[in-house]
Amino acid sequence: MTANTDAMDEFEAREADKELDRLIGRQLERKDAEISRLRELLRSYTGLAPDMFQWKPIETARKLPIGTEILAYRPLAPRSGDDKITVVATTSHATVSPQGVKHFTDRWCHPTHWMPLPPAPDAPKDEQEQQS
Repeated sequence: MTANTDAMDEFEAREADKELDRLIGRQLERKDAEISRLRELLRSYTGLAPDMFQWKPIETARKLPIGTEILAYRPLAPRSGDDKITVVATTSHATVSPQGVKHFTDRWCHPTHWMPLPPAPDAPKDEQEQQS
């Protein structure tokens, strides 16, 4: 009888493990689905993929339309009393910085990196009503 009892206990333990594996699997599937949903929600709020807000080498900004406003990182700007990070516009002509670096932005101190501007915030309701 002990062999039967041991076999039953072992069978029940295996079945319990299988059920636990199924439950964990379903929970992981739900978590993966929630992560995907949140990523899509983030894209819908920003209109951009999250990796869009990463610094890019300034050379790649030449591909942007002329006059595009971007955030520029200018590590040497504090030497002239300017901010390291500022909004600049792309230009069709080269500007040469005091350090002799050619770049295509409308600022004197040359940027080394850029990223797109984030979307503007929604106007408060009272401003929206005034515009109507």
